[in-house]
Amino acid sequence: MAASISARPPRGGLCEDFGGEKRFLLLTLGDIERFEDSHRGLLALQEDMHLPGRAPKMGVIADLLSLALSCELKPPEMQERFLSLEAAGAVVRGPLPEDARRQLAIARALVGVTFEPDLYDRIEADGDVADDDAAPEKPGGNGSTSGG
Repeated sequence: MAASISARPPRGGLCEDFGGEKRFLLLTLGDIERFEDSHRGLLALQEDMHLPGRAPKMGVIADLLSLALSCELKPPEMQERFLSLEAAGAVVRGPLPEDARRQLAIARALVGVTFEPDLYDRIEADGDVADDDAAPEKPGGNGSTSGG
């Protein structure tokens, strides 16, 4: 429902546009375990998503995003805010190949906010995570004139 999506996502989650609608993404412990049973560790995936030349296959990213969008392993009080696993898979696998970069950016932010829930506040301050296709800037870098 659009009314519930206007609210802030649950702690450790994101709100992103999929299929023309804002959707919540959240990885619960059950989602992470299910993902790791089918693929590999989430920390290893996080590392690969940030290293040049080691980007994960888009099927792996689609599986991660589908789990995060689905209600299947969410607590009962949250389930109405998420999609069925089938609907989540259709939303994630429906986009065109040029959307792969956006999905990778969303997956990066999702894994980051899963392990560091306060990261959402920083992402929210910068705008929609997928709006910026450039690599994140290193803190304190880029022409700092401190020191002397």
